[in-house]
Amino acid sequence: MDDLILKGSSVIPSVCLTASGEMSFEGRCIPENPQELFDELISWFNEYAVSPAAKTVLTFRFEYLNSASVKNVLHLLKTLVQLLGDASELIVRWVYEEDDEIIFEAGESLQMLVKIPFEFVPVPES
Repeated sequence: MDDLILKGSSVIPSVCLTASGEMSFEGRCIPENPQELFDELISWFNEYAVSPAAKTVLTFRFEYLNSASVKNVLHLLKTLVQLLGDASELIVRWVYEEDDEIIFEAGESLQMLVKIPFEFVPVPES
């Protein structure tokens, strides 16, 4: 299985999805067509779920994400939880700047909706 590496831009986060189970999203997430981006990610997760790593660590470090992206991240997380079942331990890390209440609260909302615990990691403002 090939890793999926997407270079970020001013509107799309950098994405690194690896077959070893280390996965990250970093940057701004305000794509013009979020469905296109997230469909590619869901497709990769479908392939990954056939033979997942024993531990899957998903790290989100968003500078900004719009409501359409929050909805798509929710769908992505729910899909991954369903696909993995008990086949892989899923750890979700939500990294946010310690003064950024909006990103922190987005993570709290997603955690509540997906019903899995997140690790919240505050970092100093950059």
